[in-house]
Amino acid sequence: MTIHDAVNQDNPLANYRRWVIEAWAVYVAIQAGLFEALKRPRTLAALAAEENYDASALHSLLVGLLACGHLSVDGEGTYFLNGSAQRYFLRESDSFIGSSLAFLKTTSNYEKYPQILREGGSVGLTSEQWAYVTRGSASYTRSAVETLIRCCPALSEEKPVRVLDVGCGQGTYLLELGRAVPRMEALGIDPTPNVALQARMNVASLGSRVRVEEGVLANVSETFELVLINQILHVIGREESVAMLAQAKERLAAGGYIFIQEIVTRDCDPGAALFGFNMRMLFANGMVFDLDDLLRVVAEAGFVDIQTHQIPGSTPGLVYVAARAA
Repeated sequence: MTIHDAVNQDNPLANYRRWVIEAWAVYVAIQAGLFEALKRPRTLAALAAEENYDASALHSLLVGLLACGHLSVDGEGTYFLNGSAQRYFLRESDSFIGSSLAFLKTTSNYEKYPQILREGGSVGLTSEQWAYVTRGSASYTRSAVETLIRCCPALSEEKPVRVLDVGCGQGTYLLELGRAVPRMEALGIDPTPNVALQARMNVASLGSRVRVEEGVLANVSETFELVLINQILHVIGREESVAMLAQAKERLAAGGYIFIQEIVTRDCDPGAALFGFNMRMLFANGMVFDLDDLLRVVAEAGFVDIQTHQIPGSTPGLVYVAARAA
């Protein structure tokens, strides 16, 4: 399957975003000398050691370039240049790359990635930018909540259910879930003050049964039948993800469920792989999981009965992982 087979032809905005991020990835590889370094095929570990790249940032970039067809990797983890990388422009989009790289000259954040690749760190987001990022995925919130209700036993029973939404953003999911499940009592938490304030206003119509507080999971002392963690793990990285999920397990009643919404890489979809490159640029531990590693993280945190569920109409690569507290 080619890149163009994998891209949704009915979504030109998604295509454009993928092309622009691919252009950024190519730009970074050129500026940081990665294509030159790979004239001699090497493993990630060898590249990091011999060329002084930050290994975490390099991994994100390699995955993105691999998914876009600019690199290949063998069974030993050795990376090779493909023809498109040797020409230094986007495969099947020769005229687009010039405009994209010209656009990059005005994009100061992405110009910092070669430095991140060499020194680690991240660009980071202002409070206003973070508020924009956490506005919620309104286009598929309803289908995500419908999937959640269909797959979570506690939401289908005729009795009160307590829900914790970790990193609730602007309250999009709390509002939709609260409307669909009138017997739900919920707490939403978010560490960003203006985001928590916006969420509080957005769920006000649900009354006192839904609360929103500024804070983090470690500050929560109550127990719940259901914990939601929507698109957070790719921001904090693997080790912190295991720790967060373990904390969430401690706040679940016996037999309670956790639902984790996350974007995962797929072999034929460059979009998710480039998403990981984007996250690594913004956050020091940013990444994208492949599905197997995400499931291992959930198991390492102590959960059982781990299952995956697709969300109809959502972003390619987005899944729900459901698991039960033993």
